[in-house]
Formats: sequence, C-alpha cells, structure tokens
Amino acid sequence: MKQVNFSHPGGFPLEQETLDRLQTAYRHELFEALKSHLGINPDNDYIIAPPKNGKEGWAIIHPKNEQGIRTKEGILYPIQTGAQTNFLKTIRTGTNLTYGTGVIQTAYFDYEAQYISDTDYANRPVSPPLTDALTVNYYNLNDPAFIVIKDIQTIEGIIQTIEANINSIKTDINVVKQSYLPLNGSKAMEGDLDLGSYKLSKLDIKDSAVANVRVTDFRLGSNLGRAIVNDNTNLSLNYGSDWQNTSIGGKVYLENLNTNPEDFKSLESSANSLLLIDSANQVTKTNNLLNSLLSRITKLEKQPATAVPKGMIAIWGKPAPFPEGWEEYEPLRGRMPVGFDSLQSEFNNWNVRDGGSKIKKLTIAEMPEHDHESIEWTVGKAVNDAGKGTTAVSGHLSTYGGPQTGKINMTSRIGGGQSFSLLNPYRVVHFIEYTGKTSDPADIIAPTTPTNLIASKIGTKSLILSWNASTDNVGVTNYLVYKDSGNTLLAELGKDLLTYDVKGLSVNTTYTFQVIAKDAAGNLSDPAVLATATLAADSTAPTVPSFLHCVHNGQGYIQVEWGQSQDDDSPIDYELSRSAFGSLFTIVKKNPNTYYSEQVSSNGTYTYRVRAIDPSGNASAYKEASITISSL
Repeated sequence: MKQVNFSHPGGFPLEQETLDRLQTAYRHELFEALKSHLGINPDNDYIIAPPKNGKEGWAIIHPKNEQGIRTKEGILYPIQTGAQTNFLKTIRTGTNLTYGTGVIQTAYFDYEAQYISDTDYANRPVSPPLTDALTVNYYNLNDPAFIVIKDIQTIEGIIQTIEANINSIKTDINVVKQSYLPLNGSKAMEGDLDLGSYKLSKLDIKDSAVANVRVTDFRLGSNLGRAIVNDNTNLSLNYGSDWQNTSIGGKVYLENLNTNPEDFKSLESSANSLLLIDSANQVTKTNNLLNSLLSRITKLEKQPATAVPKGMIAIWGKPAPFPEGWEEYEPLRGRMPVGFDSLQSEFNNWNVRDGGSKIKKLTIAEMPEHDHESIEWTVGKAVNDAGKGTTAVSGHLSTYGGPQTGKINMTSRIGGGQSFSLLNPYRVVHFIEYTGKTSDPADIIAPTTPTNLIASKIGTKSLILSWNASTDNVGVTNYLVYKDSGNTLLAELGKDLLTYDVKGLSVNTTYTFQVIAKDAAGNLSDPAVLATATLAADSTAPTVPSFLHCVHNGQGYIQVEWGQSQDDDSPIDYELSRSAFGSLFTIVKKNPNTYYSEQVSSNGTYTYRVRAIDPSGNASAYKEASITISSL
C-alpha cells in the first residue's frame, strides 16, 4: 500500500501525480483488500454494514456501464442513517473545477446512498438522471444479486447460540443414556413401556434382519382386540373376530395350498388359478376350472338366443347383411322352391334337386295340332282383287304362266325358332338358411363411394353406366345399381364389374341412377349419383344391310339372305320386297329374321330389296339383288 509523507518542512507539493497516488491507495489497495476479505463478487452488489446506532452504513455497488455490463471495481457508498427498508437509492454527484487551461471539467464525484420506502420505489422515475453531474439508481434488496453481509458481532452471536444448543443437546443425550434403553440391548427395560402423550412412530433394527417377539396372544387397539394368536400350530389373525373386518393392503402370496384334483372338463391348465373353499373351510386352488368356465361362457355367448333349428329356409326381403346365424341359401339363388313329392319323378330325388328352365323352345311335337288352308284356281281367272295374274297364298307368292288348273297346299317357311320366357310376375328376395354360425367382430366400416359415375352410348331405350372402383378395409364384394333415386334395384354386380347396360328406357324421359359399393359384411357406401340422363328421340337410321344374296335351290325355290345392320337401338326389323318381271315391288315380309325363302312357278327375273327399320321408325337405304330362273 502506498504512503504519502506530509511531515517534511516547507509544506507539501500538491501535484496531479500525488493525488493520483492517493486515489490509487484508496481504490486499488485498501478497497481491493476489503473486497478480498469479504469475498466480494463483481456479479453481485452488497450491504457490507447496515447503518445502526446513529452511524452510517456501507454498500458496495457495481454499477453498469453504457453497454449494461457491471464494472469490476465497484463503488463504496455510505448509507445514511434511518429505518432500514427493502429498497436503496444511490446518488453520485459530480463537482466541476476550472483547470489551468481554463477549461471547466468534472474534477471529482461524491457518493451516497439511502433507504427509501415502498411507495418511493414504486414511484421512481422511469428514466432517472445518468449524467456526470448527477447519476441516480434504485435497487431492490430482495433481488438475489444483492447480498447482505453480516458483521463480525452478529456472526459471533450466532456461533454462541449454536454452541449453547449443542451443549443442551449433549446434556439431553446423557439423560437418555441413563433413563432409556440402550440401542445395543445391554440394558433391560423394567416395568411397562409408557410413552405418555407421545407416540411410538418407529421401531428400527438396523444391525439385524430378524426381530424376535415371543408372544402367543398379541393384542392391539383401544379395546385390546386379539390381533395375532399363536398356539404353536396355527396362526390366527383377528382371532375371535374382535374386528368386524380384516383388511390386508398390498399383494398377498399364498404358498403350500392344497390343489383340488377334480376334473372340470378342461385338461388345459391356466397360468392363473381359482381359490376354492372346501368342506373343511380350507382354501384350495384349481388350475383348470378357470379355463373350463371361460370356454363354457364363450360358447354360450356365441350361441344366439333362438330356438330356430339349423337348416331352416326363410325368405329375406332386403339386401344383405342377414341376421346373425343366417346365410344366403345359394342353391335357391334365381330359383323357386318346389315341395317334395314322392309320386313325381322330378320332385322325389333328394340327390338330384335342381331342374327346370327360365326359357323354352317349342318342338313340333309340342305345337298344337293344326291345318293350313288349300287354294284352288283356274287359268285366266285372277284369284286376288288386283287381277294381275298373281295371288298371295299364306305368305307364299305363286305365279301362273299358262293355261292350267291346280291346287296349292303348301306355305312358305315362317317363324324364328326363338325361345320364349316362362317367367310369371315375380319379386326378387333372398332365400336364407339358418346355420347357427357366429361371425368374428363385425366389420362396420363401409366402402368408399364409387367415383366418376357417367352415362355413355345413350340411345332411345338404353344407355351404359360406368364408374371407378371403390375401396374398403376388407374388400368390396358387389356394386348395387339403382334407378329412380334408389327406388328400383336394377342389378347387383360382382366386384370386378364397373359398367352396366341399362335397357328398357323411354325416349324424352329423364332418369336418375345410383351406384352403391357393398362389402362382405353388408356395409354399404354412400351412393354415387348421376342426377340426370335424358334419352332424346332417335333420328339416326340403321346402317344398310351389308349384303343381299339370292340363290335358286331348284324346283322353283329361291333362298334370300342378307347381312345384319347396326343401330343404337333394338330390335331391328327387316322389310323385304319383291318385284317379278319388272313389276312394282311388293312387301313380302317384315320381321327381325335375316333370311327368307319361297317357291315360284314361272321362269323369269326376280328382284329383291331389303332395308332395316329401328324401333323409332328410322329406315336405312335399300340393299337390292336379282336372280333369273330359266328352268324350274
């Protein structure tokens, strides 16, 4: 530490260097020694001596610079006397002097601090002065960064109090040693253990895991109930039922239990056991009773509560799903049931049970017995009213070429040989059979809605619906196609069919269609809706028949055949006309057949023409061909 000698005669030369040494002696040596002794940390502020007994106190403050960083040196502030509070106000005042250069500058600072009230701290300026002339700061002493250092006298008082307490504890320990049982068991207790108003909160044997309590009747409670009774053979809890209930907290492990040997219809042992009370009121365990009970309960749960016998067939008037235990009876899909009849061969064989047909073709033997009329004529007398020398007999044209008399007793070939329906008026239902089968946990997730439902190839009586496939968590099984806002089911298609040809529609009519996806559980998607599909009147004629051939087969028979026409609508009729020897054309047939035959009686040229006519009356152009017969 620096020391200035003021004892020389002639006064002391007060120079700037001397003042600087004085300040250094204070700030860098004396103050640093104080801070080191007290353990001052630059990150904290300190009250190193509070004011008392009319004397100032002292605080060490590390003010922040313009960058908000605490200064390392710190400033020693004297604290004015007064009531101590939780808030401190510091004031730094600068004093200006005129230097030898004539410039006025701040020469030194005065520091002071004072306690302020809660109100003064709450009402402190938002921006207190921070200049060389005056700098004011406010501090909350409850801030953890502000530390109060106890003085030596206070610390000595605390130490003296601690020493006095230690001496008192030592005295109490000596009393315990003389008056109570020693922990090492070297001294026996005499008389009863009387705790008075105190409670026994813990008995701890630290040196051994075994504690011996030799008693045959251990009684607890205010009424001294017999909690544990031991007769060297049996150990009884709550002996004599002195307590109404006996509760055991935590897990209970039972060992050395007898096992019940009875067979409970289950040979499989369970990992868990059931406890039983036998006739001697002893607890026994069984390992297979639990499995037996669970299997029986599961079986009962799966059995529907019904008296319906298996194999019963019933009518279900709605689409799937079917009731629990019922399945579709597929042998009756698209068929009608017929009762067993032992007297009729078709209905008395349980091994061959399917028969019949939805359509029929008549054989000649099955046609009703009938005759065709015969027509006679005489040469020179026209039979028909036209008087043209020709007559039409039952669709057959005969031409006479000279004087003759004869009889026609044949007709031309007619009829298409098509099958006809045997269906009576019907309504579609499901035939279902009771099987009693139970299903796995029900799938309740419906498929997604089919997308992009459109109508194409719209004709006068038909159109084609198409859509994109749906998805499902298990799998789509069918698509249901409806007409008229879901009121009419048109078809139930397989999962791979994404188009449907709608027939039987009417022109100038607006229709709505719906397609719904269905899964195996019967869950139905939301419908894909085609709001309108209008069928306009057909104005397009069929194509011209692709060919027309005429062939003479001998004996005057002419066979006429032609190719089919194409049209958006059906059925197509073919109108065939004939001209003999250049006469006017006469219609000889109009039907869907693409062939015709007749027998003529005269040589000459026969010209045939055919055209196609659709259901709307649109007719194609004619296809024409001729044949000349020179020798019948």
